Amino acid sequence: MKELNTEEKKVINFAEKPTIVVFFTSWCPYCNEDAPKVVSLYDKYKDRLNVYGINLIKRDDPAEVRNYVNQHGITYPVLLDETQEVYDYFGGQGFPAMYFVNSRGELIDEIIGSTDMETMEESVLSLMDNYN
Repeated sequence: MKELNTEEKKVINFAEKPTIVVFFTSWCPYCNEDAPKVVSLYDKYKDRLNVYGINLIKRDDPAEVRNYVNQHGITYPVLLDETQEVYDYFGGQGFPAMYFVNSRGELIDEIIGSTDMETMEESVLSLMDNYN
């Protein structure tokens, strides 16, 4: 997948740190509601956790995605799923969708749809506790 700002190809290395993959679109009201929560968790745990935002660019507009990233102060990498292949691999169940992945690339937990900060943080802590 290409990174939004640099357009460089990026491969997610799950072995590096516990990883959260967040699928979103700029037009999704629930994505906009959850974005500040994800940013807050990333800021709190970024030394121990990788977060990747993945946008389904074929369902979105690049300018709107950049605006979304700027509006929410997203500093973690945002990747573009141009073919929807990655989204489909994870099950393509809706937006936002958060997937919590261990060092072997195994799915540990998922949150489909908007949720509260406590639930997100519980899943983050569980992922970090069960990383290996």
